[in-house]
Amino acid sequence: EHPALPELRVSFECAGGSGDAHAYVVSLRVQQAAQMLRDNQINLSEAVTWYTSVIGVTTSANAAADLQDALDETLTTLVEAWTAANAETERGG
Repeated sequence: EHPALPELRVSFECAGGSGDAHAYVVSLRVQQAAQMLRDNQINLSEAVTWYTSVIGVTTSANAAADLQDALDETLTTLVEAWTAANAETERGG
């Protein structure tokens, strides 16, 4: 068992454009140990098991708020996906 897993990784990537335009990507991923269902002898010590990202364009004045909104969106997507997956598990699906 890996002591650093599961891991929730948030990445911010930004690039300057023309004028005051800045492109950005905010990504969120879950990395954890995994086992193949069809062959349980295959174990992965580290695998990305969930990923989402938001791409956008902003200005210097709005960058902090837009990046925060993008992060909030990725976290909401994760929570909704986790809730749906665990609701299926609880129902036996």
